[in-house]
Amino acid sequence: MNRFFLSLFILIGGPAVAQTIPHDSLILKSIYVHINTDKRSADYKYEDEIYTFSVVYKELWKVSEKETLLVVVTRAPLHNLHGHFWNLNTICYLKESSKLWKTILMKTEEDYLEGEYRLMQIGAGKMALLGDCSSTGNHHFERSLRIKELTSKGAASIGFVGLDYSNEAFISNEFKENEPCPINDVRSNYEFVKSGKEYFDLVLTQEEAKYTEGCKSHTPTSKKLVYTHDGTRYELVK
Repeated sequence: MNRFFLSLFILIGGPAVAQTIPHDSLILKSIYVHINTDKRSADYKYEDEIYTFSVVYKELWKVSEKETLLVVVTRAPLHNLHGHFWNLNTICYLKESSKLWKTILMKTEEDYLEGEYRLMQIGAGKMALLGDCSSTGNHHFERSLRIKELTSKGAASIGFVGLDYSNEAFISNEFKENEPCPINDVRSNYEFVKSGKEYFDLVLTQEEAKYTEGCKSHTPTSKKLVYTHDGTRYELVK
């Protein structure tokens, strides 16, 4: 490859960061100091109780040309309440110094949702940790999007958006022909629409199944919902 184009690729590549993401055992040692013999978990005292944490997400965040942080989420199971599994989730920033990763920030909170995380640009110079989370409990399935803006002070919650909801699997199949159908089934896809705004708009394409009486058949309907940042958090435009 021509040296000019190789250099250009490195300069504009963005995610091509020099650091290599460390193994979970090194991350846990940096956060909790002592780790368990399986090298995949660590015990930590939170509010007078000991919980076992493991790494569920890790990704490099290029804060600036001179600074790169490792964003880590660790999780410890708590209990089951009405079918929802509660966890302790800890969001951490790690920074590499002299070939060692040091924890410079950590915050733990209780949450009943589990899911997948990813980093995404949500505005000009704005980065967020997105949690695409789901849960089954109280006779329904639900999926939601958690939006946490990343700053030097930590991860601040700036949005909670419902994506999917369905109670179909928990409802009997026997209905009278003239009986209203109790099934609710909503599915959504989402995207942050890039623009010149400080915070990009969040647009949902939502599909809902409209059932006839007796739940004999349904008609899919589709609509778009727009969430904008109001200076504090994302809210639905009505």
